[in-house]
Formats: sequence, structure tokens, C-alpha cells
Amino acid sequence: MSRSPEILIIGGGPAGCAAARLLATWGHDIVLITRPDGASPAPLAESIPPSGRKLWSVLGVQDAVDRAGFVRATGNTVWWGAESRVELFADGERGWQVTDLALARVLLDQARAAGARVEQRIVSQTCERLRS
Repeated sequence: MSRSPEILIIGGGPAGCAAARLLATWGHDIVLITRPDGASPAPLAESIPPSGRKLWSVLGVQDAVDRAGFVRATGNTVWWGAESRVELFADGERGWQVTDLALARVLLDQARAAGARVEQRIVSQTCERLRS
């Protein structure tokens, strides 16, 4: 890190990126530490309900999420053993089907755009630097 940040966030998943963006838009000096490209585990599929739009709005990322082209879904399919059921969202609303990595990428770009400094490194290296 070139200078000590006001706030250091370790973890560039969707939550870390969202926090970095929000805090940066509030004027805080943020450094977000995230894994280097290609160092992440296999992506996880996630279903985000229509109420996620409220979060996108608070974070100021609705346009970026729309441009990302995530699959829009009308509900969730739930599998338990050999049985399944479909649960539709109310009033025909649509949610999003994403992978955690794809969503984090969108939010990471938005955190950078808001002024957060992003460093891609292995967390153990960062912890060693903080100790010294």
C-alpha cells in the first residue's frame, strides 16, 4: 500500500466491493484487498430476488447491474432430494441469476469508479505487511 488508508477492507466479494463503493462515495479513503485474477475458487451461483433492486439503488449501481446482462428470473427452483418445486416472485417481478464472481466483478468496477483503491494480492501477504 502506498499510503495508509482510512479504511482497509479485506475481501473483494460482493459484500466487500459494495462496502468499498458505499464508503468511497461517502468520501472515505478506502483500500480494498482482493485476490488476484484467477486466484478465486470456483464461482457460486446465486439467485437475487427483485428486492435486490433496492440495494442496487442505495449503492448507485443499478445501471451497471443492468448492463452486466445477468439472467433475469421469475422465481426460484428448489430441489430437496428427488423433489423439486418452483416458487415464483410476487406480482410477476423478476430477480437476477448471477455467479458471485461475476457480480463481484461488476461491484469491483463500481468501487474503483467511486474512488476506492483496489489491490489484488494474497491476503497472507497483506497481513505480513501490516505486521511490519
